[in-house]
Amino acid sequence: MPPIASGKTIIYKSNCNLNPVATLLDLPLVGAENTLYIVKDTAAIYIWDGADYIVYDSRPYKVYTALLTQTGTDTPVATVLENTLGGTVVWIRDGVGSYSCVLSGAFLANKTWTSALYGGSAIAPKVGVKLYRFDNNFVVLKVFNELEVALELQSEYPISVEIRVYS
Repeated sequence: MPPIASGKTIIYKSNCNLNPVATLLDLPLVGAENTLYIVKDTAAIYIWDGADYIVYDSRPYKVYTALLTQTGTDTPVATVLENTLGGTVVWIRDGVGSYSCVLSGAFLANKTWTSALYGGSAIAPKVGVKLYRFDNNFVVLKVFNELEVALELQSEYPISVEIRVYS
């Protein structure tokens, strides 16, 4: 099965010939054994082993990077920029200004690093965000403003989140 699409340009290398392939979605469902795919602007390469893609990443961590938006009290919507955690991350709204990122067993103790940043707006220039590991299954995002009244995420001003899990 080919890897999930990321929209990144890849370079296909076979028999020392370089042929551009538009996106990860354009990887063939099957390929010649040991066909190498190099993903532009990432540290990942994909090798077809005759049955499935083997993904190699030179970074010492797995990463989830996304932009979060929300309308009213709806569940947050994540525009996923990169996910190498090995599963689908689910976002849940726990209450006003409180959200959970869920992926079973993914967030290891003493190996998980988190970062969040609010883009800001003229309406709410002093919004604070805190992203932290809760346990192996959850990372929690708290959003608050200077009046300690939670501000729901606004679609035009997403919150950037990055979660790294080191080996």
